[in-house]
Amino acid sequence: MKFIPTALALALVSGSTFANESWFEIELILFERHSEETAQVPHRQPRDFIKHTAIDLVTAQLSPSYVACPVLSQRQRFDLAKAQQATLTQPAPQPEVMTDLEQLSQPVICQAPDESILSQAYTIRAQRLTEQATLNQSNMPTPSNTLPQDLSTNGESLFDAGAFVAYPSLFTIDEQAYTAATPQAAAPINSVPITLVSDELATERDAPHLLPLDKLQMVELRKKMRWQKSLTPILHTGWRQPVYARHLAQRYHLFGGSNYATRFNADGSEYIPVSEPMLAPPNLDIDEPMLIPPQPSLPSVSLEDIVAELSAEVTTPRSPLWQLDGSLKIYLNRFLFIESDFDLRKPGTVSVVPEHPTLDGADFDPLAITPAGSISLVKQVEPVELPAQMDQASLIEVPWLNSSQLTQHRRVRSKEIHYFDHPNFGMVIQIRRFKLESDEE
Repeated sequence: MKFIPTALALALVSGSTFANESWFEIELILFERHSEETAQVPHRQPRDFIKHTAIDLVTAQLSPSYVACPVLSQRQRFDLAKAQQATLTQPAPQPEVMTDLEQLSQPVICQAPDESILSQAYTIRAQRLTEQATLNQSNMPTPSNTLPQDLSTNGESLFDAGAFVAYPSLFTIDEQAYTAATPQAAAPINSVPITLVSDELATERDAPHLLPLDKLQMVELRKKMRWQKSLTPILHTGWRQPVYARHLAQRYHLFGGSNYATRFNADGSEYIPVSEPMLAPPNLDIDEPMLIPPQPSLPSVSLEDIVAELSAEVTTPRSPLWQLDGSLKIYLNRFLFIESDFDLRKPGTVSVVPEHPTLDGADFDPLAITPAGSISLVKQVEPVELPAQMDQASLIEVPWLNSSQLTQHRRVRSKEIHYFDHPNFGMVIQIRRFKLESDEE
């Protein structure tokens, strides 16, 4: 009996597992209906579908990102820049014949860190140090917070710890070349295109990836929907993924349409930005002695403190509220199964009990600030028993983001077009088996 080495056995098991993976192409069209009427009560609070465990191909397509670049200190950046300057002054070397391995080692494209706050902190620290030196009229020793410098006297440029050194665009560390891409802006995405496709097929076939336009097979169906007055396509996309058993399958986060985060809060109420309140000046009595206010302490020159001050002023972007948001899970248990869970959000109104100073004999503030940072005139949105001094006419209509839910679990067949219906929206989906190309190696 022959014994197989452990490493070889693991390689055979992993190779067979990869070869036995069932890959499928999923193509779907999510659309809104306009002519249907339903007695279904809309949901008042939008649901949150953003989960770290779900695969999000939509955001990856709209905001592509690279691998994060290595962390470089200010001294490392200075040394890299000086070495690159020395290389430029030297004569160009003679071209050499490169081996196949050297030709394959291409520079890694990475995402440079966003250091706008850090560079601003260096400028503020230099200004504060200058102001403190001006205030100090006496000839005192150099304070401990002055910045050290590299005092080498080789006639070369000296390293100044008080000057900010930007992240290099091209550099080499540990015999690996890097090309740093410009950091992307953190601006929110306001809308998603109806047709969401990739420019080309991904080179890594072992990861889920979007399909290009020429691989979509329901283009004509989407065009017919756009000609219908009662239908409006919101999202048409397709991707390739492996399909596993139910306990191993992952959900895919899908969203489209407009982003309502600039108009509504996460609870569905209307979003009204609140400006900072203006404080009235104190009413000073001239007969009372004026107290001398304490002298303010000098601002900190610590780089960490300045970065913390600037970071506190940065407002975090609001979480998106997409017109159509949800998730899709496809698994294989002898047959194909689809678990769909979507919300269609539409601006509307809701009848609410207004805040009133005499309601229930309590004293409320009619302008109650909600945790989301907006003004709310709403006390509660669920049906309640009104007090005796109020009737149905006392209710007010306020803007609200209503939601319709489509949650279905269905067994399907591959290559067939399946329709998931709701009076307000629907989904057309097709699952096609795809044979993953195996590498010759």
